[in-house]
Amino acid sequence: MALKFETNVQNELKMRSLTGELVDSQFGGQQFRFVTDAGAFYVSEPVGAILQDRFAALGVTAGETVGICKREVVRGGRKSIQWEVERIGDAPAEEPSMLERQLAASLAEVAARKAPVRAAAPGPAPAALIGWQQTLLNQTQALTDVYAAALAYASERHGNAVKPEDIRNMMTTAFIGLQKGGGQRAA
Repeated sequence: MALKFETNVQNELKMRSLTGELVDSQFGGQQFRFVTDAGAFYVSEPVGAILQDRFAALGVTAGETVGICKREVVRGGRKSIQWEVERIGDAPAEEPSMLERQLAASLAEVAARKAPVRAAAPGPAPAALIGWQQTLLNQTQALTDVYAAALAYASERHGNAVKPEDIRNMMTTAFIGLQKGGGQRAA
């Protein structure tokens, strides 16, 4: 049984093909036959051309769900029919750009390098550390947190323009400066 379009009711259809097949009409002449997951529907040649043009303009792909509406409109005091097509749901996924692929590869590489570090057994229990060891551990942990925060900031604000090595060099210089200044911050 063929699908029918009621006036002013949108039909959500998953299109199997975006080009209608020209077939003989039972009323004489020819019409377009479109196939969807819910079945086939038939429209006149002009309407078929309109639908194909709208699918192409929207970049709809086979298998994608669209909304099709046979809308009644009034123009110049006269009623007419206007066929409307819209995408339903997400647009098809686009191929990632070269930059996106490089970024994904870089992030995977960083994660792979960090994985063994995370899996390594922790050092001696903090209770077993003597004074200077605990101080060194505390400073290293604080520097690690600051370094990670600085990397996140640089990435968010500047993308790949600032390299991790640059952040490390700036932090080292600032830390040495703080140590020479007795821990005082520059005004």
